[in-house]
Amino acid sequence: MYKALRKKDSDDGSDSAYAPSDVIRQIYPDTFFTDELQIPLDQIGLFLEFIDDRLEAKDLLKKENEFQLMDFLIKQSEKFAMAQ
Repeated sequence: MYKALRKKDSDDGSDSAYAPSDVIRQIYPDTFFTDELQIPLDQIGLFLEFIDDRLEAKDLLKKENEFQLMDFLIKQSEKFAMAQ
């Protein structure tokens, strides 16, 4: 998972970081968001923007921290639902 955080910029050869939501979107299918997190399909993008500002520890995106990431996503989905 962590390798997906970095992408190679083809123009100048420098690395640029992906947003956490980009990585999470690659890891989990729509059904994870709709079934497990109870996020409506049309609001998945909004939810991912919502967590971008809150996911400070990029270590959560490492494979060995997958359960902590899922816990974080569950808690944030509850906050997102209350904010809607």
